[in-house]
Amino acid sequence: MIYELRIYDIIPNRRGALYDRFKAGALRLLAKHGFKLVNMWEPTDGQEKLFYILEWEDETARARGWNSFRSDPEWQELKSTTEAAGPMVTKMEHFFLRDLQLLPKD
Repeated sequence: MIYELRIYDIIPNRRGALYDRFKAGALRLLAKHGFKLVNMWEPTDGQEKLFYILEWEDETARARGWNSFRSDPEWQELKSTTEAAGPMVTKMEHFFLRDLQLLPKD
């Protein structure tokens, strides 16, 4: 199992539009393409950032998921429509994480 931490730097005043895009179809499309979303977070100090973690079986499953998602015509249309007023993110970072299995299991 691997985890992917994604961090988006959001353009000021575009946070609501980005969240709306997730609710309007991006979350459903991610699930359609095999993404397992662990959770999503925003900073408590008002920074324009979004954090979320995806869980993948392995690197192959991740590559397959992202490739199919990005080529999905429904995603391309949603992205195009929701970015008609301009982009929502200035920078995206991602990190691959593995569970060190140091914590006891319940």
